[in-house]
Amino acid sequence: MKNIVKYLLLACSASVLLSSCLQEEFPMNGTVTDEQISGSEQGAAAAANGMLGWTNESMSVTGEHTDFGMPSICLLLDAIAPDVAVEDYGYDPTCLNLRVGYQLEETGYFPIYAWYYFYKMINLSNSVLSALGSPADGSDIESLSPAIAASVGQALTYRAMSYYYLSSIFEYRGTLTGENYLGLTVPYVGPETTELESRDNPRVPFDEMFNEHILKDLNNAVLYMEKYARPSKAYVDAAVAYGILARANLWVGNYAEAAEAARKAIDLSGSSVLTEAEWTNPQSGFNTLSTSAWIWGVDITADDDCVKTGICNWVSMLAPEAVFGYAGQSNGSSAKLCDARLYASIPDTDWRKQTWVDADREKYAYKHNHDEEWLAEVPDLTGLKFRPGSGNTGNSAVGAVADFPLMRVEEMYLIEAEAKAHANLAEGKALLEAFAQTRDAEFASKASDIEAFQKEVFKQAQIEFWGEGIIYFYYKRLNMPTMRGYEGTNHFNQCRYNFPDGNCPAFSPQIPLDELNTNLALETQQNPSVVTMYPDLWVEAQ
Repeated sequence: MKNIVKYLLLACSASVLLSSCLQEEFPMNGTVTDEQISGSEQGAAAAANGMLGWTNESMSVTGEHTDFGMPSICLLLDAIAPDVAVEDYGYDPTCLNLRVGYQLEETGYFPIYAWYYFYKMINLSNSVLSALGSPADGSDIESLSPAIAASVGQALTYRAMSYYYLSSIFEYRGTLTGENYLGLTVPYVGPETTELESRDNPRVPFDEMFNEHILKDLNNAVLYMEKYARPSKAYVDAAVAYGILARANLWVGNYAEAAEAARKAIDLSGSSVLTEAEWTNPQSGFNTLSTSAWIWGVDITADDDCVKTGICNWVSMLAPEAVFGYAGQSNGSSAKLCDARLYASIPDTDWRKQTWVDADREKYAYKHNHDEEWLAEVPDLTGLKFRPGSGNTGNSAVGAVADFPLMRVEEMYLIEAEAKAHANLAEGKALLEAFAQTRDAEFASKASDIEAFQKEVFKQAQIEFWGEGIIYFYYKRLNMPTMRGYEGTNHFNQCRYNFPDGNCPAFSPQIPLDELNTNLALETQQNPSVVTMYPDLWVEAQ
């Protein structure tokens, strides 16, 4: 443990991370010590709970209202992509300003939060691996108990997931050609990285980060967790590791491996796609860990800080029915809406279209937890997807007790279809149709080449994962157009920037300034400024 790097600044120092004592048998607060782990069965459980606890740790990185763990990351990623629209520049300023752009600069909220959130998870994972004394390469599996082996696998999964997010977010993809930042991800910190090394630690090239670290960790993780049966879907297991492996392989273009990993995630999880009844349930829609389609999610309880704050939780930000939260204020002025162009492109035969409130309130028999007057007053295209806990709209002590999905089986079906299509377009089309027809019985793929097919997959992902923090990665990987300014737009005036050829600079934020000041190697490896590459705002013709 002497060489565990103190890589995290401010709220993410190792003293904060590793100093608490074992005051309860299995802590759930994102902290763990050597003594808690110590190679024992109880210690292994403590390690697992410590890592799990960081997924919904609140007010521990920035102290802002959008500081509540992985649901925050998902919320912020969707604020960068255009599919989740906001009509008025009012409440929820952090997410609003992400849409404008300057919160993506080196002093902006998003790069600071993402950087320190994931590096703290990496530091915690490294500490667990070091304390368990495992080489984490699969060579010691037979000598470990199933519980300790599972903790090694979980630590590898959390570490790989964190580097996947960091690398995908901070790798620059755009029109500029600066040699100092192209093809680079983020600095790598392992269990043996010293304090001195961390202060001159350059960004790792793309291929090295994925091949030598992310993919290797995940391939080993599934071996360590082969015999592990998790107590709930809040814990990572082999199915979750395979799901992240599918994401990572798709990102780098390892299509055969992506398809294989996605299929294993499907089969091991035993999950089934959401039905229309589950999707539209006003009490349990997208807020219940036991939902059939969820492979992994964040478990929120009444004792969690994000609930006790009343408004610093995902329900407050995403559920317009929750009048105690941001999204439910001022007749939904800060409600999250479906982008108008996206909504218009959804066939009426697709039952997912009723997720958003049509201008014609008689179009669907909307299921909700208020009266018809409320439904009439919310903005058009308000999303009803995310429900407050137990359907309780007024009491945050109940309504904010709502779980959040981090991985659903539907994503694995789309990854499998896209990945298979690269080798056999007809097979990919058949897989996509089999999935999409569970939502729209009339869906038929019209793609005649892989590029057209990827656009069809992208459209399904836009509809399916609206608000879940998934679509950001599709936009960046496929370099899709980003459009907020157009006739009939429902994006507020200050964010109506258009990037019709893709290459939206918002998808490549800058590295936090504090990190540049601490890590000398990054001084010449900073990503370009985001806002300086923005075009003129689109202005509606008078």
